[in-house]
Amino acid sequence: MKNLFISLIVSLLYIVGSYAQNAANYSFNTSNLAVLEDMNAGASQLIAVTSPDTVSAITEIGFGFNFMGVIYSQFSVNSNGQLSLGDVLISGSGITDAAANTPLIVPVSGGNSNLMNGQVLYKLKGTSPNRMLIIEWVDLNIPYPIVDNNPPIHEFNTSRIQVYLYESTGLIEFKYGTVRNNSVPTITKSTFISSDNSVKYIAQNMISAIDGSSAGTYLLDQVNTNLLNQRLYSFAPELPPTPTVTVVNNCDGTSILTATNYSGTLLWSTSESTPSIIVSTGGTYTVTQTLNGLISLPGSGIATPYTIPALPASVSILPDNNNVCAGSTVLFTATPVSGGDSPVYQWYKNSLPVETGATYTFIPSNGDIVYVVMNSSLPCVTSNPATSGEVTMIVNPSVFNEGPITGSTTLVKGSTAVPYSIAAIANATSYTWLYTGTGALIHGTGNSITIDFDATATAGQLSVKVVTTCGEGVPATLDILDTNGTKTLTLNSVLLEGLYNMNGTMNQAYNASGPNWPAGVADQITVELHDGTTYPTIVYSAIAVPLNISGSAIVNVPVNLNGFYYITIKHRNSLLTTSATSISFIGNALTYSFGLPTNVFGNNLALSADNYYLIYGGDVNQDGSIDSMDFTNVDNDSKIIMKGYLPSDVNGDGIIDSLDFNLIDNNNKKIIKSKLP
Repeated sequence: MKNLFISLIVSLLYIVGSYAQNAANYSFNTSNLAVLEDMNAGASQLIAVTSPDTVSAITEIGFGFNFMGVIYSQFSVNSNGQLSLGDVLISGSGITDAAANTPLIVPVSGGNSNLMNGQVLYKLKGTSPNRMLIIEWVDLNIPYPIVDNNPPIHEFNTSRIQVYLYESTGLIEFKYGTVRNNSVPTITKSTFISSDNSVKYIAQNMISAIDGSSAGTYLLDQVNTNLLNQRLYSFAPELPPTPTVTVVNNCDGTSILTATNYSGTLLWSTSESTPSIIVSTGGTYTVTQTLNGLISLPGSGIATPYTIPALPASVSILPDNNNVCAGSTVLFTATPVSGGDSPVYQWYKNSLPVETGATYTFIPSNGDIVYVVMNSSLPCVTSNPATSGEVTMIVNPSVFNEGPITGSTTLVKGSTAVPYSIAAIANATSYTWLYTGTGALIHGTGNSITIDFDATATAGQLSVKVVTTCGEGVPATLDILDTNGTKTLTLNSVLLEGLYNMNGTMNQAYNASGPNWPAGVADQITVELHDGTTYPTIVYSAIAVPLNISGSAIVNVPVNLNGFYYITIKHRNSLLTTSATSISFIGNALTYSFGLPTNVFGNNLALSADNYYLIYGGDVNQDGSIDSMDFTNVDNDSKIIMKGYLPSDVNGDGIIDSLDFNLIDNNNKKIIKSKLP
């Protein structure tokens, strides 16, 4: 390595202002015990490998850093190895000396670079109030590589330097890893901290303490290179003592905060400078002292003034269970308002005192009346003592009536999810539902169930038997009668994008050998009727409905469905689509068209090249979204050259191939999803 002449200037400068702190109040120490932080984990990049004289963005320090009497929250760096505090961006050019009103931290001055593999990183470590910011110049070229005519080559002998800023102490550390000269032997460098361009405190060489002598060159030969490697420089501000804050909270809605342990000038977070302040808003208040131009770390106190008038004392009670079985144990818990840290309770049952404490446990009788009286431990509180409201206990016998079953008494064959329920029974352990007719499937085991009636269902009696921890109820029953009859719903312009041909017609869906359905039938669909006010409730579902190539379909609907319902179309690989509004089903012959966007919820239709509106195709997995997940099924089937009537056959030609991908890809790019009420 070439020899490097270096003038290592440790410069500490005064800042200007009424609370000025000068560099003489910093103590300087050095050692050869620098241990550099591993920046491979948890670090963020400030500057990447770039052209020379690059600057970072203004970046948050992560805490308030006290530098020469000013609290800074932001910083910026350049690629030359220099750092500036505050919200003014650092110069990109190499900084060689202090500048007016510029807070600088310079571990190496002048023009350098992070070319080749270098970068600038930073990380925040620790927890408040003992955090530290670490900045590292990785593979720094000192100085910027130049052509050496003897021999005529560029050299990239890199160095590693870190700067540490400490939150609670204001300490600054420079840590040097391996430092190498990257130029001719006459180069000199300096290192300093400053906030102005006045008095400098200069180190004679790279390991001396701060003094006032002039800067001198220092030959960085092999011996002195070893001295600079792993070198630690530290600059520690000598701060005044932190004021102590005592707080007195008053009953008049104010708190008095008083500072002690100070001899300088005080400054509260309220901008007051008196020994005591009076506040009426709760929260944390801080105070610093300025002494000999130095600002101390802040002392703090938490004010909690009482509200005037204070919140009145009150108390509420709640049992862990009411409406219980005879012989059950009940736990009452009191919840205080303005009760303080140690409220006193007296419980009463039927106006007689029983227990004390925040809870009361007993075995109630039906009609027992419970309340509590609380004495608050808070000062200044009104309405003290406070009495809770009364709770009357309900104790259940072992035998009871279950009450009526609510639900339709008319059998509608082919209807699904028909709801039935009874009022919930306290302490129930089971609800057993039975139906004496045939063709009915019961879903659920609680006080509410649904029944699916198939096309062959017969009339019968629905009953429910309830068992509780108190005993068994008297079964409730409901007769369900068969009224027969259907009405006709005709659907028009239900055109599927995957099967669409042209001129408002569709192709037939194929299997491996030809059309899967009789002539004139394109495919089969499911038609659902959803409740007009609660869309998720399905009141009727017709499956395997033939869909003609013209887009028409006829659905037989139970005659007793006379309300308002949304009409929803489902198809094996098309997007679920529903009517724009709920439709009145009064009458025996109903017609609805899906041929215009205004007839479909959310206008969710595709427009064909010949101006017909189509139901989007490509939802192979039927999750309501045409996306990359639908590609998977098609991709798997196409790789093994699947043929037949399959959901992955999006265009219905009986072959799963690239043509099926096209439709999914187009709709995926459009982010096509189902739109439902």
